[in-house]
Amino acid sequence: MILRRSKHHKPHSSHKAAIISLILLLLIAAGFSLRGHGYKQAFFGWAYEKRLEQNRSDLENNAANSKLTSKSTLAQRIARIDYPRTANMFLQNTISEAEARQLARYDLVILGMQHQAVSPDKLKLIKQLNPNIILLAYTDPVAFPLSRLEQVEPGVEGPWKTWGQIMRKENYLLTNQGDYINIWLETPLVNLVSRVPDGRTLAEWKAQFYVDTVLGSGLWDGVFFDTTWPTISWINSTIDTNRDGVVDNPEYVNSEWARGLNTLFAELRPLIQRRYDDRYLLIGNDQGRFYEWVNGRMFEDFPNQPNGGWDGSMREYALRQRTSYPPDVTIFNSSTLNTGNQDLEFMRFTLGSALMGNAFYNYDYGNEHRSTLWWYPDYNLQLGFPQEDAKRWYDQTWVVASDWKFGVYRREFDYGIVIVNSSDASQRVQIRLRGYPSEIVIEPKHARFLLPTKE
Repeated sequence: MILRRSKHHKPHSSHKAAIISLILLLLIAAGFSLRGHGYKQAFFGWAYEKRLEQNRSDLENNAANSKLTSKSTLAQRIARIDYPRTANMFLQNTISEAEARQLARYDLVILGMQHQAVSPDKLKLIKQLNPNIILLAYTDPVAFPLSRLEQVEPGVEGPWKTWGQIMRKENYLLTNQGDYINIWLETPLVNLVSRVPDGRTLAEWKAQFYVDTVLGSGLWDGVFFDTTWPTISWINSTIDTNRDGVVDNPEYVNSEWARGLNTLFAELRPLIQRRYDDRYLLIGNDQGRFYEWVNGRMFEDFPNQPNGGWDGSMREYALRQRTSYPPDVTIFNSSTLNTGNQDLEFMRFTLGSALMGNAFYNYDYGNEHRSTLWWYPDYNLQLGFPQEDAKRWYDQTWVVASDWKFGVYRREFDYGIVIVNSSDASQRVQIRLRGYPSEIVIEPKHARFLLPTKE
């Protein structure tokens, strides 16, 4: 709904390679059962289910009941989701019943917060079909659809219109000439450090708004915050944050921008702790300075250069899994970069990269259309749970991954091994897995999902 434009690079592989990969993936898919709708069918039969339940018990400190109940904590619910973990960001203003049923296949779904008013029946249907799913309300805390409210919330008084009731022109981020600064489809930026009619800053008002109006609906598991950029001066050279008619220094602009976002999250998390016993997720989408308050971030269009490319993103990924507010929830979003050309080798490479940690994974069209329902055979893989942290192939042996330089990485799961080659050259590595030779070759910018053969 409210996503920014940005420059991107094209996917890596050729059309011919994508066709070959599609054929291979369809062959693989024949051996797997469908995921979603609240259950996972066994891949290895009874033995798989027994091992899966044991891992769930270990992860949850020997919880007595392996079936989810309404009393399960958020951390327990997340711990029960096996791998690969799938996600979808579906930002249409309406949802059909058919779309809701398809969305229920995923492990985590992000939908516009207006759907609590526009489509509450569809949210309930998704939860009914998949009680384990994580539903996040999409919002942009720093931009407002000023001229598109009826398009966003047709015929209802939803959360966007509730927010709009307190907005005055002085609550927007303006130029020194008093003009709005739009980032997407006539969606102007707001000024979180400005004051609303009751005297609070807009950031303080919005923290209470998310607690009362959005989470108070009882339909969500948390909130996803778009546009949580660390700086803003780069978007316009004439920003006047304090509205004195003079262009502000970029350092001052960025400082006030960061202060607004920090205030929002520093106010919001304690409110959730007091009101809801801290059972809701807060997720951002960029490298802000408020990770003590949020559970994680989305890596948008991974691996893009603003996030440092593959190696920089993976280092940030590892850092945020250690330092974010628990429980950690990271989302890897990769895309066709608005081309619509689905590159299956690239999809598998980025999915494999996500599996080096505990992220949820999504592959879609791009930031001009976050409303695809693409599903791939690899999503049906039933790897179980990780048996180790990621390791790197170094000096003819596997060592614990730490610096995330370009190279070959692997991670072992209950029922398979995932190997990723992020380098620009083919690599020969050693493995131990029933049904495979002791050495395999993995192509550059490629991932392989190795499953043991049955005895």
